[in-house]
Amino acid sequence: MDDLEKYIASAKKDGLIELPDHKLYDDLDELRKLRNRIHIQNTKNYPPRNEYDAFTSDKKLLAEKAVEKTFQVMANKYARKLDYVDSFNLPWEPHFP
Repeated sequence: MDDLEKYIASAKKDGLIELPDHKLYDDLDELRKLRNRIHIQNTKNYPPRNEYDAFTSDKKLLAEKAVEKTFQVMANKYARKLDYVDSFNLPWEPHFP
């Protein structure tokens, strides 16, 4: 089952992370397809045919940016009011200062 597609569509519809027309939702959907291509039987024939060709530097960069943007927005838009929660440090140099 691919519920992630529904979750992304719902977040987009409601502007949960960014405004509904923001590119982030398309990026998340592209990464969802890559995840399904690798972790779920490829019944929808997502390219590429060869799994070895699925993980490119561009996909890695896309994933980093999508994760970073989502964390950044969620931390600012839905900040926790707890003084014992530390900042989250990414394992790469930030793409969005």
